[in-house]
Amino acid sequence: MKTRTTKELLIILRDNLEDYLKEGVPGLCLVIDELFYDGIISGQENEILDNYFESNKPAYALFREKQHKDDFWWKPGKIKPRRRWLNQQIDKL
Repeated sequence: MKTRTTKELLIILRDNLEDYLKEGVPGLCLVIDELFYDGIISGQENEILDNYFESNKPAYALFREKQHKDDFWWKPGKIKPRRRWLNQQIDKL
């Protein structure tokens, strides 16, 4: 299987986000893992997304990390802010 581009992977993540969050998966990183476990993305694609997230965190996520808050960029399970951020990232690429 050919490795998809980061933009293609972000679109897959966005398009599957709501289903996984409604099933109780609390955040983007765990949705990425579920996409891998369900065979929707490969291990290499999982790493591509993980690396992209690490390099493109929202400013307030960096602030939350410095304040030793939880690992979530937004409240667990919230769809709108995650979808909005994904759309912004997709538009950038």
